[in-house]
Amino acid sequence: MGEYQNDYFRDTTGSANLGYRLSAATQVRAIFRSFDAMLGTPNQVAYGIYALHANEATRDTAAGIRVDDARGSHYAQSLSISYHRSWDLSVDDSTDGPYNVAALVRDVTEPVARVYFEGLVNPSAPAPPGLTLVTESVTLYPYDPYLSLSSREDLSYQGTLTHAGGAMVFGYDYERQGGVVSGTQVERDNHGLFLYEQRLVGGVCISRAACAWSATAPSA
Repeated sequence: MGEYQNDYFRDTTGSANLGYRLSAATQVRAIFRSFDAMLGTPNQVAYGIYALHANEATRDTAAGIRVDDARGSHYAQSLSISYHRSWDLSVDDSTDGPYNVAALVRDVTEPVARVYFEGLVNPSAPAPPGLTLVTESVTLYPYDPYLSLSSREDLSYQGTLTHAGGAMVFGYDYERQGGVVSGTQVERDNHGLFLYEQRLVGGVCISRAACAWSATAPSA
């Protein structure tokens, strides 16, 4: 619990990193992380305005697995898959207030007309000479639950082929992103191919991208 009403925070976090060697040439590694939190959002407590029922829940999860494999002395490959999901929900389903807020201000006309804030006071307190009492009634109304949701999946493959005088690297990447934006479900797919070659010719290292391609396919 915190210092004010509805001022609390709970956090639970867990993670794991596991690896296993299947053979002298192949190994697997898996990573998992999860974060879960719940908190109260008490509003403008410095002004005596309290949201007694507003809260926010957050959950964030990420997982991935990677396989590294060597096929002989000239060819190595790796495959990785990952997933990430973020979920945040804000809720306030009750009316709070009205709260009466009062402040003392001081008006200055020279050299430039300004209004200075002196401090918060009891609404029933009289205003000292030279100061003005400003009052306001504030009511906090409930609102529809607000959800922010996003997710991403990745798949990647890379192969490396070494040969006399150089090496060739090639592979494929795929990424899918999705989520809820302003109450609308949206998603996007990215695809990418790459091929890169490096060769030593006459003592000079020559590098070039033989092929590079990517495409994005959004949808809503």
